[in-house]
Amino acid sequence: MEKLKHLFQPLKIGSMEVKNRVVMPAMGMGFGIDEDGCVNPQLTEFYVERARGRPGMMTVGGAAVDPMGLITPRGMEVLWDDKVIPAFQEMVRAVHKYDVKFGIQLLHAGLQSYFEQPVGPSEHSPLPKFTYSAATTVKTSPRGMSVGEVKECVKAFGSAAERCVKAGFDFLEVNAGHGYLINQFLTPYFNKRTDEYGGSYENRIRFLLEVIREIRGRIGNEIPVGVRINGDDFLGEDGWTLRDACRLTPILEKEGVNYLNVSAGTYDTGHISLMSMYRDQGAIVYLAEEVKKHVSIPVMAVGRIKNPIMADEIIKEGKADLVGMGRAHLADPEIVEKARKGEIADIRLCLGCARGCIDRGGGARYSHKLRCESKSRSGVLHKGDTRREEIRCQERLGCRRRACGIRGCQTGSLCRTQGCIV
Repeated sequence: MEKLKHLFQPLKIGSMEVKNRVVMPAMGMGFGIDEDGCVNPQLTEFYVERARGRPGMMTVGGAAVDPMGLITPRGMEVLWDDKVIPAFQEMVRAVHKYDVKFGIQLLHAGLQSYFEQPVGPSEHSPLPKFTYSAATTVKTSPRGMSVGEVKECVKAFGSAAERCVKAGFDFLEVNAGHGYLINQFLTPYFNKRTDEYGGSYENRIRFLLEVIREIRGRIGNEIPVGVRINGDDFLGEDGWTLRDACRLTPILEKEGVNYLNVSAGTYDTGHISLMSMYRDQGAIVYLAEEVKKHVSIPVMAVGRIKNPIMADEIIKEGKADLVGMGRAHLADPEIVEKARKGEIADIRLCLGCARGCIDRGGGARYSHKLRCESKSRSGVLHKGDTRREEIRCQERLGCRRRACGIRGCQTGSLCRTQGCIV
């Protein structure tokens, strides 16, 4: 589509070329994982349905590299055992039929795990006020990781990366954001260590750099490796800031990282990382825009980018090289194909209601399977799944008739920044 020509330009990421700038980023689904941690046909079909729309990249996960790194006891991909490789291979083969670059995100939850006594940078690390298991688990003080345990965790990331390559994934992404373990080491708010992994900026980034070096040492330089980082934790004076991120990213580029996924927030600032309709679309794109000024590798912007016209403008204006459209793919698996054909009015938009994807368990996220209130097929089918509801927003707000799934909106209150494409 000529109108969205920037969004559908190819891009080189390391040795990999992607056909457009749209990324379906990693999102925990809460279904499609058996008791051994292997993906099953249900989850495979979920990704295949979205691969048919042909985004440039898709990312599965996050996948735990170590048993202590699980966010919850079930519903999460794992990477610490070779037995998971065959099922991942089947998933990769199925997605590759649609010529989509398919990757996987590696993470360790650290303090944000479901365990009663989670591991973290130190025993003095403050526990998150909220975790997805908070409704069922009363947590004690964390257990600080010894230097030996930190080294073993670094190796776990490396071993996990090797399994991902054997499974046939096109690229890997290390989650160093969102308040997970690596982010906890980066952030003074959580990192109270006094050894070589704490204190100074150089010490706090050491764990992440060792993880990247371990992965590169295991898999070589052919497979692209990206890093999801926080542009800002929004935790106040002791948090990780945009200035910290801009200082880190050139270092990551020198270490062989091929792209950066710039997000924000932790579980304690989830209103930023898990945004609802009450926040503007593209609210944290400015973080990626600033990071991009400091590196030459591709940078991805995320955060309520649900509108392909807005996504194209982000690329056109040089704010980012890639756009992550996560919940947009939950609401409409065909969003990229419809945008490619110019069928913008037929896109079923993400409402930002956060009811079926984020607020699904009242604090025990994976006790309920992901669904989408926009009535799309998101792993769990509902009665009336194929029915579309349309609303007419007032023309005076610049909105037009959209199939966006909200019932009863007659006031045109969902404008461009909140709900509709204009």
